[in-house]
Amino acid sequence: EENSNGRVRRAACKARGEAARGAFHHRPADDPCSGRALSGIPQGRLSMAVVDQTDGGQFAGAGSDRQLLHGTAIAIDDRAVLLRGPSGAGKSDLALRCLMQRFRHGERELSASLVADDQVVATRCGDTIRLEAPASLRGLLEVRGIGITTWPTRTTAALALVIDLRPPTSIERLPEPKVVHILGASIVCLDVAPFAYSAANKVMLALASLVAR
Repeated sequence: EENSNGRVRRAACKARGEAARGAFHHRPADDPCSGRALSGIPQGRLSMAVVDQTDGGQFAGAGSDRQLLHGTAIAIDDRAVLLRGPSGAGKSDLALRCLMQRFRHGERELSASLVADDQVVATRCGDTIRLEAPASLRGLLEVRGIGITTWPTRTTAALALVIDLRPPTSIERLPEPKVVHILGASIVCLDVAPFAYSAANKVMLALASLVAR
């Protein structure tokens, strides 16, 4: 007899497979540009082109204002960080450590919320890029060695920071500022070694600094 964790794991794997093949449920009534937490039953279907695992792929027929990104996103308040790296780089693991801790920044105690794991929908809204999860993956985080876990989720958040996961030997001690371009917007980008002891603290510190602005 299959337990509930097994059913959740199978459902999540199936959903990820559907998204990778180019079809996932999308709620056309939702407006990610509003910044509101939206709810409702998924309806309709949105076809996608083949997804580039590094730079993301355009949604077929959706113009240039939407993109499916390979990564994991978490948020503090309405500001999100996108963790990028190849499969197995440690995106979900680093997100888990950020989600499990509270972080003090100045006089505020901050905590992160999950936005999306593995696949992230980005939408251009004026000068802002808003992130959300495909409806079939919302609230799910893969924890290696345990399985698919469920988390309270922020439905949408504004992309404020991109973190590329790199080997420790490639991290500069005092890096020059750099940006990456997503859907035509310039986003601050940092390199972090994902399995360093302080990796989660660095992610939270960098994001909290942007939230405080």
